Amino acid sequence: WIFLDLNDLDITNKKDVVSVITNKVPEFIINCAAYTNVEQAENEKKAAFLVNQKGVKNLLHACEKINAKLIHFSSDYIFDGLKSSPYIETDKPNPLNTYGASKLAGETEILNSNVKSVIIRTSWLYSVYGKNFFKTIIKSVSNSELNVINDQIGCPTNAKDLALATLKIINEI
Repeated sequence: WIFLDLNDLDITNKKDVVSVITNKVPEFIINCAAYTNVEQAENEKKAAFLVNQKGVKNLLHACEKINAKLIHFSSDYIFDGLKSSPYIETDKPNPLNTYGASKLAGETEILNSNVKSVIIRTSWLYSVYGKNFFKTIIKSVSNSELNVINDQIGCPTNAKDLALATLKIINEI
């Protein structure tokens, strides 16, 4: 296993992506990189698309060079949230914001490529690490009053469960 973070590889730099990936020659690339600040993406559209679309395109280019498989994490934000039942893979995307549109653009790059790939759409990711909704709620519970939105329905995803499911996918493809 080789783990690379932003300090090791900027996926928006095609030359660096190709250089690092062709040097390491992995069988699988798991793309966890993303521009994820939903609200800020409205003000930084170019940055959101640079990471979420062009970065994915750069990874695909490198995958093609070494015949690597790509596992890509996407988002439920590619949908408009208006459906009254859970979304399924074949539902028509209709993002309502820049973040969702940029994630859909990355998915489209993958679907239009010849790279063997898996797109995993996840939502409300949480763990004991990093900033997330779950930790915010736990912290808020210790205060005297808890205020949360009540106009969204989601499916919280435990990061450990997602990692285990990803390993299972790797073992099956």
